[in-house]
Amino acid sequence: MILNNLTLTGLSFVMVVLSMLNAIGKPKPGKDLSNFEMTTRILSVFFAIMTFAWLMGIQQYYIFHTFTGQTIIQNDNSSMSVEYFKENILDTLPNETWRGVAIITLKQHIESKEVDNLFYETYGIYYPASHEIKLKAISVSEMRRNMAHEAAHWYWFDKMTDKQHEEWAELYAKTQRFSSSYARTNEKEDFAETVSFVVAWKSVTTDQEKIDFIVKNYLKPLQLDYEISKSSSGDFFVVQQSQT
Repeated sequence: MILNNLTLTGLSFVMVVLSMLNAIGKPKPGKDLSNFEMTTRILSVFFAIMTFAWLMGIQQYYIFHTFTGQTIIQNDNSSMSVEYFKENILDTLPNETWRGVAIITLKQHIESKEVDNLFYETYGIYYPASHEIKLKAISVSEMRRNMAHEAAHWYWFDKMTDKQHEEWAELYAKTQRFSSSYARTNEKEDFAETVSFVVAWKSVTTDQEKIDFIVKNYLKPLQLDYEISKSSSGDFFVVQQSQT
């Protein structure tokens, strides 16, 4: 289980306070601090403060989001403006699907990732520790789905239980139809891809069991009034806004 970010911040703050109290504490009567003990006290304060600063650096946007509920959007050398992204991509997606994200950073390029000694550039990435999404500027349609994909990772890490993870992993292991080739990577990417097609493109190719899972464990908890049915050909599922 991953500790809550605010809990980690609180614990690190306690470490700083305890270390400082230890550093300024008086030695036992009749006993002076040795050079080693004094050095140990100073180092304990230093590392405690460094740990606290590191955690605050990672979690500053998450802490701000926790108290305000606002998601920060920033541009980092992206060709797409924040205003355009918000109007044409973010506002077209239900805010329930991304409201837990603390910060969205638009980038022209996203750092390459190494897999099996191969380097590739990704279109989006989600950081659970800071609740941050980074997105590469591409076409509006694809970027809308990428946003939904990365936001689905937020839901996976923050809202779903271990039991739900295991249930989806079982569906992933026996599935016959994937929403995309990338969905075959692992169960987490399969979930994010499936959700992204449902939310952003309103159509998805997958198994009925996965649709049932998405409805029960994603759409209903977020109170998204979507109706999902098979297409006339039966090759994929169509998503429509409920009229009720």
